[in-house]
Amino acid sequence: MENLQSYTWQCRYESGLHDLVDDFYVPALSRSVQYDRKAGFFSSGALVLAATGIARLLATGGRMRLLVGVQLNDADTQAIAEGYRQKEQVIEEALKRSWTLTDDQIAQDRLAAMAEMIAQGLLEIRVVAPIDDDGRLLSQDYAGGLFHEKSGIFTDTTGDRVVFVGSINESEAAWSSRNIEHFHVFCSWRADADHASAQVGDFQRLWSGEHPNALTLPFPEALRQELLQLRKDDVPKCDPLEKSAAEARDNAIEIERWLVQFLRDVPRMAGGETIVESFIPIQPWPHQQRVWKAVRDAYPDKWYMLCDEVGLGKTIEAGLILRALMFSGQVHRVLALVPRSLILQWQQELREKFNLWAYWYTGKEYIDPTGKRLEAPENGWDAHWSIIIASTALARRKERLEKLLEARPWDLVLVDEAHHARRPWTPSEGQANQMLQLLNKLRRHTRALQLMTATPMQIDVRELWELLRLCGMEGRWADRTGHDFQQYFLTLQHDPWTRDDLNYLLNMSHEYFATGGQADERLKQQFCEHSNGGHTLWHQLTRSLAPADPADIYSKLQAHDARGMKELMADFFRRHTPVRRYMFRHTRDTLRHYRSQGLLAEKIPVRKVCDRFIPLGPAQEPYDQIEEYISEKYRKAEAEKRSALGYVMTIYRQRLTSSPRAISETLQRRLESNLGQLEERAETLLEVDIDEYIEDFGEVDETQINEAKINETWMDADALQEENRYIRQFLQKLEAIGTDPKLQRLISDLQDMRSRHAQVVIFTQYTDTMDFLREALVETYGQQVACYSGRGGETWDPAKGRWCTEIKDNIKSGFAQGDYEVLICTQAASEGLNLQSSDLLINYDMPWNPTRVEQRIGRIDRIGQLADTVHIINYYYEGSVEAQIYQVLRDRLDLFQTAVGPLQPVLGAVVKRIERAVMAGRAQKQAVMQEECKQLQQDIARSKKLGLNVDELTDTHIESQEHSRPLCQPEDIRDLILTSQAITANWTLEEHVAGVYTLTERKTDALKTTTVTFRQDILEARPEEVHHCLAWGDPIFAQLLAHVPAPAESRRGDVERISQNGGATVEYVRHEGDTCRRIKSLRELQEALSQCCKER
Repeated sequence: MENLQSYTWQCRYESGLHDLVDDFYVPALSRSVQYDRKAGFFSSGALVLAATGIARLLATGGRMRLLVGVQLNDADTQAIAEGYRQKEQVIEEALKRSWTLTDDQIAQDRLAAMAEMIAQGLLEIRVVAPIDDDGRLLSQDYAGGLFHEKSGIFTDTTGDRVVFVGSINESEAAWSSRNIEHFHVFCSWRADADHASAQVGDFQRLWSGEHPNALTLPFPEALRQELLQLRKDDVPKCDPLEKSAAEARDNAIEIERWLVQFLRDVPRMAGGETIVESFIPIQPWPHQQRVWKAVRDAYPDKWYMLCDEVGLGKTIEAGLILRALMFSGQVHRVLALVPRSLILQWQQELREKFNLWAYWYTGKEYIDPTGKRLEAPENGWDAHWSIIIASTALARRKERLEKLLEARPWDLVLVDEAHHARRPWTPSEGQANQMLQLLNKLRRHTRALQLMTATPMQIDVRELWELLRLCGMEGRWADRTGHDFQQYFLTLQHDPWTRDDLNYLLNMSHEYFATGGQADERLKQQFCEHSNGGHTLWHQLTRSLAPADPADIYSKLQAHDARGMKELMADFFRRHTPVRRYMFRHTRDTLRHYRSQGLLAEKIPVRKVCDRFIPLGPAQEPYDQIEEYISEKYRKAEAEKRSALGYVMTIYRQRLTSSPRAISETLQRRLESNLGQLEERAETLLEVDIDEYIEDFGEVDETQINEAKINETWMDADALQEENRYIRQFLQKLEAIGTDPKLQRLISDLQDMRSRHAQVVIFTQYTDTMDFLREALVETYGQQVACYSGRGGETWDPAKGRWCTEIKDNIKSGFAQGDYEVLICTQAASEGLNLQSSDLLINYDMPWNPTRVEQRIGRIDRIGQLADTVHIINYYYEGSVEAQIYQVLRDRLDLFQTAVGPLQPVLGAVVKRIERAVMAGRAQKQAVMQEECKQLQQDIARSKKLGLNVDELTDTHIESQEHSRPLCQPEDIRDLILTSQAITANWTLEEHVAGVYTLTERKTDALKTTTVTFRQDILEARPEEVHHCLAWGDPIFAQLLAHVPAPAESRRGDVERISQNGGATVEYVRHEGDTCRRIKSLRELQEALSQCCKER
């Protein structure tokens, strides 16, 4: 170590003329073993100034003594003088008043060095307070010149000293070198040694408490501990204002700006699309990749229908589409219209799987994905959030629709369950329903419309035509009546084709090409391989200027290979329609084909469906009586055009076949209502959903439904009394029955299958039935029984002897991990809970709508199911209407053996068929039942013969896809944010669980804290605890990056940022002589920038 005499010291130093850090403090402290400093009144500014350069002293293991003054006010000195408080307590409080932390990085680095010296026992601080001649403490106004001069003493290994004295400004301006400061310097070996000795003596008297006008006290321990909190993991090795340090800091700041800018630019870079599929906890399947890329590439010119089977991930496709379009900057304002029952599922899936925040508009307020309620603007549809989600029932109301169309246009509208948009198509009616009217108006208020449905058509092929028109289908295909669209597919089935048939088909296929349709190149190859003239024929068929000559084509079909040519031609006509152009449709058979080609590794299980027809036994009599009571009420309501009451009776009837408990609870509530003891909405009491009702039974006035009380005020007193007597009798008979025959069969089945199936999912429509089942099963299964319903999750606590509420995520993860053997669910779990760890599902009751059953099955028969076979068992009361209708469907359609698909038109009428049969009078019931079954069989036969199978019309071909490496990884983002000076100056991040951090905003009066992670799989596993994933899509992520300014220049050394097309595309390159190489990752950029710094 050099000594102090080895450096030439000036007699005076002044900022502006000298670099005080590099010219004075660093040379002095790097040559010293002792540093004594009188800092003035205690404050953060005084400490920062006193700590100038001490990182050099810390590096040599030198020691430091620091004196600080305390600023007492008159109230402080009076309290001490009158004996009210101890002087040590008053001084500590006065010191605390003067202490405020700063966010300045220079200050933080210096205080960190000071904290490290305290921790290592190299720094001691004492407090000096002014006193009068009688030893009484003085306020700062009477302190005199005790702290007017600030001084410092450096001592080296030889005992030589360098002393400085000056009136040094302790403000931020002083220590950040933005104010002129000066001081004088004295050396122990020079002529001014006497001045140096005087300062040494003065400091020693203050330090030892021997000064006549000062009281010296130890530094309070509480403040010492606060200083220790400022330590950093990386021990400072130099002062932040040293030239080398400043240059390194400037380089670090600029590199940080480049790296953060890279993160902002990633979506607009070549390879930036990789973030659509990376950073999420799922690996999209080939068909999902195909869909999102096609929609992205066609936006906004071409709109699509996403029509994959239930359980194949339409919501995943929607999430990927949103990520692609929003991250690339093409879309900023999205509206998602979904059934009310699916809103929470959409919100959860978008946040948990795709890091996208959708805000639910209720009509009165907004609710964010964490449940926080937010105020809506005057026009609720004009909120500033990027993704707004609302129920279709809300949007189609007249007053809401008017406001929706007055709001700012949308970049994209997503519509789930779009098949609800239809018109009756009867000879006397053609009026579009409310949802179809909504979409026809909304399509003119958005840049793009995407429709989603697992049910691409209902009742009539023209309903598919309506949806395709919404997507932009043009020409004769889209004529106002839908005649040509329907006629095309009917003509296609003619065998053989006449000349007129062929002429019609050729003209329609010409319309397809003339309006932008593309030819299937794979089919072209088959034409060319079929005959020598195949290439010419293909050219004739696909030209867009004029249709092919029907006479020429007809003659070719009469040749000796006509059968083969006819099949090729039929395939041509099937593959070149607007259905293929606008619809994506993938089924489980599609995925099995992908697996056979090596494009998919996961299994696609097959289904084994078993029906249980269970005799009612002693329950038959009360069952029949209650059924007659319900049907009588229904028929009376229909006769009086009281549709809402008729609706209530259909729910009664479904609860009857669910379980004795469900109908008992319903009748008990009705009795209480009749007696004036209950006033609740039917919607709440009966566990129904307006959107589901509309899907099952048709449109209804929602106001009527909501006002349909269980009591019927139109009944006179005698009729009401008579009804109450009937209800009491029913309740007594139900109680006398004891148990439910279905429950006995359930217990038997579970016992028999327990060795073959580790877990089982049991579905019922109603919470009352769920409660009934769990009470019976908990005796055998105990804590291994869990429930999920509209109330949320529930598990059994044997210690408390009761059911306890559990969050959905714990139910889902617990079931996946095998913590629960039996999971009993209501319809609330048929969407949003993925339960593929089980391969056995039991339908304890059967909804009238087969699609509801399919949704249940989709909880276990879905992506990720490991079993080769999934087993479904359906329970029916023997002889019930439901049993007979479903038996026809099972016998004729093999219903549920595969997902609901080509014969959907038949299934769309099932609800009404069951309704008519169950509500017929006792005398007519059997005849009505037979007629409905007969009509159902005829519908099935007709649909098989004439029905349109959209699976034959859509393109499912995909090529093997190469996966590019993403431009950065979650760990890269984590490391950058945790070390960013600009971000950490405004926010603190503390890891409290592996991968989970508490994020706190510094500069706010009200402390803003949230929980974050850098990995989407952690958020998905713990969404109620972890609120944000710091990556693209999350609002906090964008907010953090906004704290970091853009780079000062577009080129730094050999590295250049090139922005083109108005910023739509960006690339980073490194120049190497006459060539340049594209930078492909954040880490590569960081290495290139670091190398540039070394070369400068």
